[in-house]
Amino acid sequence: MKIGIYAPVLEHDKLTGIGRYVYEILKRLPAIFPENEFIIISHRRIKHNPFDKLKNVKVKIIAEHRKIMHKIPSALWFRYFSSKIINNFDIDYVWCTTPITPLFLKENIKKVVNVYDFNLYIVPHTMQLKTKIGYKLFFKKAINEADKIIVISKGTADKLESFFNKKADVIIRPAVDTSIFKKIQTKPYDFKYILSVSTIEPRKNIKSLINAFISLKKEGNLKNIKLVLVGSSGWKNKEVIKMIKEYKNDIVYTGYVSDEKLAQLYSNAEVFVFPSIYEGFGIPVLEAKSCGCCVITTNIPELREACGEGCIYINPDKDNIKKALKDFFDKRVKCRYHNNHIIKWDTEVKKLEEIFL
Repeated sequence: MKIGIYAPVLEHDKLTGIGRYVYEILKRLPAIFPENEFIIISHRRIKHNPFDKLKNVKVKIIAEHRKIMHKIPSALWFRYFSSKIINNFDIDYVWCTTPITPLFLKENIKKVVNVYDFNLYIVPHTMQLKTKIGYKLFFKKAINEADKIIVISKGTADKLESFFNKKADVIIRPAVDTSIFKKIQTKPYDFKYILSVSTIEPRKNIKSLINAFISLKKEGNLKNIKLVLVGSSGWKNKEVIKMIKEYKNDIVYTGYVSDEKLAQLYSNAEVFVFPSIYEGFGIPVLEAKSCGCCVITTNIPELREACGEGCIYINPDKDNIKKALKDFFDKRVKCRYHNNHIIKWDTEVKKLEEIFL
């Protein structure tokens, strides 16, 4: 069997969120399907090859070499022009790890589509304009044209059925690499801190967290405790960046860090706060738990699925974040984790046997 894989996240400089999810799944594919051939379909040069360090893997990378095609967005290229390349190979499946399907494929090629979230329908005001336009153009078409659909959580599966009256074929949840995300004793700082990890963008709701933190500080709480923010700068973030600079004595902004550094930060935080308005799953809460860090996060089904029992769930406005932090540091609430809530990559990836028959 030949599986074509369109994964534009592999072309990005850094792997975050969906990029990491796709990469971790792909690098485990050969162990599940040792006889299969994998063909990575690329618009531009890929920067992260999941098969690079694996031996005896049948893999090809087919890239768009027509220079004029590099001038158009990847989504448009894949939708309207990639079939000219794909049809030259005897492919059984095209796996669209981004929810866009190509037109003009040979009839025998089946389309598998990943669906991560329903931002367009739930929180459209938090999307960048170009992203929103792309989803309006291609998202519904991808779902309707898919032969099989993969989702990342039961919450996402439920919304797929609610919005499109379609059932997901399989749920493959994100997991964590426990060889990296484990308790690290070495402290990154000589002060106590609250940690939050996310791209700084509207949906992640970092502004509410900062407002809650500063309000507590002004009331004389959280003495000798700082707020550490980790993640790329994102978009529509000028106000948050301004607040970080204004309160630079109390807020540390690291930007993007390595997984090893991230594990150290999780392990030694007093508490991890993830106040996102909406998520399709929520990898950071899983990473934090894996490192033994208490989690305060948003009370939605997708994050409950990611975090399980023992986390502190809230409505993520300033007042509720503030109350949760005060209650936590006043020892009125605490996390009670259970070891049975462990999601393993190998277990999740094996579910692909239900897709690629």
